[in-house]
Amino acid sequence: MRSGRMSTPSSPRPLRLYPSQVLGRLRRQEDLRLWKKAVETQGRGPTGCKE
Repeated sequence: MRSGRMSTPSSPRPLRLYPSQVLGRLRRQEDLRLWKKAVETQGRGPTGCKE
């Protein structure tokens, strides 16, 4: 599985440098930023999101 992930050209950096936890945190931060932007533009958060 690692060989397939590392060979993917879409990833700018080898995933082996980032632990799964770090990747999860980065993804969460990006999601929070997008969610905040959506709240600012729509005035309300998506109905599906609890937080």
